[in-house]
Amino acid sequence: MERNGILYNCLNLKKSKRQTVRGKSRWNKSPGCKMLIEEVLRPLLEIIYLYKESNYYNYVPGTEEDSDAGWKYFEKRFRDIYCGLNQNLYISQEVYLKVHKIIEEIQTFVRMFSGADGLSERYFEINPNLLFYRCPFDLKEEDEKAYEIARQNGLLGYVPSEEDFTRRKRYFSVKNEWSDRNNFYYDREDFFMQELAYTLRLVFLKELSALK
Repeated sequence: MERNGILYNCLNLKKSKRQTVRGKSRWNKSPGCKMLIEEVLRPLLEIIYLYKESNYYNYVPGTEEDSDAGWKYFEKRFRDIYCGLNQNLYISQEVYLKVHKIIEEIQTFVRMFSGADGLSERYFEINPNLLFYRCPFDLKEEDEKAYEIARQNGLLGYVPSEEDFTRRKRYFSVKNEWSDRNNFYYDREDFFMQELAYTLRLVFLKELSALK
């Protein structure tokens, strides 16, 4: 299943206020925590940063054909992450289940082939900037008639307000200006990877800040 153009079947995710997440210094002193960072968090971040290079996880990174090979490639990446979690004998069952859920969330995001719309609701709650990457925005810009049909028939899980469109335009204006000023040549896919990687970090801090 490949991601082709704009998806009309958006997930039912709601906009919420941004959450403040604070990490604790004792995190780094735990052997179990160190293993989680190296065996789970780091490889999940690596997968996030392959979003663009793999053509939305359709192919093996750096190639442009054989979607079946791409599926197997990412399947192995996730098996390795689950293996890293299961070999960590320093964490409690509660922490294990929380981390397992995070891995599943990112795996679902990869397997949905739908960009930001494949994310769990809490990612938008933690970082509302991710909302700007949801499909209704692009759908309205590229095919307003189709957008109105989808909206009127309740096919959009997230319906942006006029203010949301204004905020999104301002958001990308700032992002593009920053990219141009620093000569980064970043596009929206690059910005999305940055936002998602940052959000995953906050998810780990939120869920595991009490880890001893």
